[in-house]
Amino acid sequence: MRRHLIIYAKRPLPGYAKTRLGADVGAEQAAGVYARLLYTYLLDLVHADLGVTVELSVASPADVPFFAVAFPELVVRPQVKGDLGQRMAASFAQAFAAGAKSVVLTGTDIPGLDGRIVRSAFETLETVTVVIGPARDGGYYLIGMRAPGVSLFEGVEWGSERVLAQTESLANVQGLAIARLPEMFDVDTVEDLERWQSTATDREKNGKRSNLKEQSRQQWINVMFVAVIVGVFAATAWYYFSMYDEFNRRNLEAFIGGFGPWAPLAYAAIYVISAPIPFLAPVLSAVGGLLFGIVWGTCLVLIVATGSAFVPFYMARRLGRDWVESKLEGKKLDKIYQQSAGSRGFVFVMLMRLIPVLPWEVQNYVVGLTKVSPLTFIAGTMLGIIPGSFSLVFLGAAATDPTSWQFVAAVALKIVTALIPVVAIYVRSRRSKGG
Repeated sequence: MRRHLIIYAKRPLPGYAKTRLGADVGAEQAAGVYARLLYTYLLDLVHADLGVTVELSVASPADVPFFAVAFPELVVRPQVKGDLGQRMAASFAQAFAAGAKSVVLTGTDIPGLDGRIVRSAFETLETVTVVIGPARDGGYYLIGMRAPGVSLFEGVEWGSERVLAQTESLANVQGLAIARLPEMFDVDTVEDLERWQSTATDREKNGKRSNLKEQSRQQWINVMFVAVIVGVFAATAWYYFSMYDEFNRRNLEAFIGGFGPWAPLAYAAIYVISAPIPFLAPVLSAVGGLLFGIVWGTCLVLIVATGSAFVPFYMARRLGRDWVESKLEGKKLDKIYQQSAGSRGFVFVMLMRLIPVLPWEVQNYVVGLTKVSPLTFIAGTMLGIIPGSFSLVFLGAAATDPTSWQFVAAVALKIVTALIPVVAIYVRSRRSKGG
């Protein structure tokens, strides 16, 4: 069934649109009211995908260029001359003559009129001959028919409060099945305008409440998501680490060695699982040296630590900004965003790793909220953690003999790398005071 929608409209010009309302509130304000109603309705129809042909029937030929440019998606035609009844009768006759099976005609000054109402009108016409959307002032904002040759527009007192009753009487006299849509109101008087503004305010408040509820619901979902992930990671890490009453090489070697050639993968899995848990990364890096030696331990830690950093990095991308904002002040966070923008992302990540002012886990979350790409994050992280990772692996490898020169050198190296952020903060503080 071909459905055809006709919309009566005119340009929203002062003194031309809503003249009755303009007599009370001024031509400029009345035109503004009409413009808002007009554009809201037409834009909703353009995006509603109703599956109907839409014709914009304008009051004057002079209105055609304006609407043709503003809404090229719609067919724009001028109305014929005559009173409202004669013009509507001609519009229906032309639509049926062009092959339409059901035709609906609406105005454009009705708050709340949208594609949903129009769709309901066409669906109602599948079971009745005439559908009417009654207006509160005694007229109607919509009328639809699925039979050509029906006379519903003759002898009606247009502009009076008897329009709806007279139209329905004409339908009943002709034995036409008729149905009503929900009552609405058009904006013709100051009272109508106040009613609309009051309704719009209530709708906006309800919308804000609904948005707040949705935001609160989403926040709870995010919190539960984080809790589940952290809980799984923590439980798994506890399972592995609580099996041993002492944190020593013999126990760890026995545990990891049980995986045979898969020992490095077992170590990597534990490292990744422990990624969101604070303060475990340095311990596990030292364990890498204890188990695999300086060379292989360093290579493995660089790869695994970079990969494990991706877990909180992804969580931050997934969950948004709220968690990190609770850890950092807004101005500091904004400054971090500026420093990480564009091509500076790699340098930002690498310096954050080289000079770890923030804890490792917080760094990963922060970078996840910036515009830094995953590849930039990986490259900057792997290069930036070389000094710190090597010092931890060296310390772990030398921990078996605290009296050896290797252990003393490892401790000294770790102290030096630990002092890097302290020195950096001191130098920056001196520069800021000198500036």
